Amino acid sequence: MAAGVGAAAPVVSGRLRVLLALLAVYLLWGSTYTAIEIMLETVPPLLGTGVRFLLAALVLSAFLLPRGGRDRLRLPFVQLRNAALAGLLTLAAARGLVSFGQQFTASGPAALLVATVPLWIVLYRVPGPERPRPREFTGVVAGLAGLALLCLPGSTGVSALSAAALLTAAACEAAGAFGTAALAMPEDPLTVAGVQLATSGAALVVLSAATAEFEEMAFGQVSAASALAVLYLAVPGGVVPFACLVWLLRTTSVSTASTYAFVNPVVAVLVGWLLLGEPPQPAMLAGGALVLCIRTWDT
Repeated sequence: MAAGVGAAAPVVSGRLRVLLALLAVYLLWGSTYTAIEIMLETVPPLLGTGVRFLLAALVLSAFLLPRGGRDRLRLPFVQLRNAALAGLLTLAAARGLVSFGQQFTASGPAALLVATVPLWIVLYRVPGPERPRPREFTGVVAGLAGLALLCLPGSTGVSALSAAALLTAAACEAAGAFGTAALAMPEDPLTVAGVQLATSGAALVVLSAATAEFEEMAFGQVSAASALAVLYLAVPGGVVPFACLVWLLRTTSVSTASTYAFVNPVVAVLVGWLLLGEPPQPAMLAGGALVLCIRTWDT
């Protein structure tokens, strides 16, 4: 009897770790859409997102250095390159485009458009060895119908430019998730997170300078709310959920890890409603429900 209990304990413990990691990604990352909207009040999108990632990288480095951080960064070039490339897709491209797109739409519709990550993952699997099951294509059809509702002119306040940016962000995020799961990466998820945050933050700050955001921004007029939003996005909304996501991608399936795309929009809509007074519109609820249906057929 004792042996049986001892054998079951690691399984329960492993499931609990996965559940806690998923909850961190769901709740903390889901609230970032509202934080981005607050940041954008006085901070431009590329610069704010780049600073967010660089601050997160500094915090993570401060945590890792006393714990063998230098040894952790002595990585084979292939692993370092793969981590950086996946980060440029998952963070620099995806999150940069999310911040850009949220300039023109509220946090709820933005989160629902980014929720198409599982749809993109299904499409990416078509030419590979793990072809989607027939019922998963039913989810794709439902997701496309939901997108049509979300992007219907005048129904949810989503502009064509915003929709294009947010859908491209979802496609980049799905591609980065595939890369993280399929390519040779460092074993330590915190090392992966540190490399990706630093690389993406630097890339976005350089891009911000190249697009003249520095010239247009009035640094003296940055509000306290926007500054606090950047700090929130850096640590509670950045380091913690991203490290959890990297760990999930290394220890569970891509489909399991990507369930955050199903839950985050619900959190984003609720937080936007409670904190910013953005009640969901009927077309947004209907379109969002159809977009999220892809998870029903993908499980």
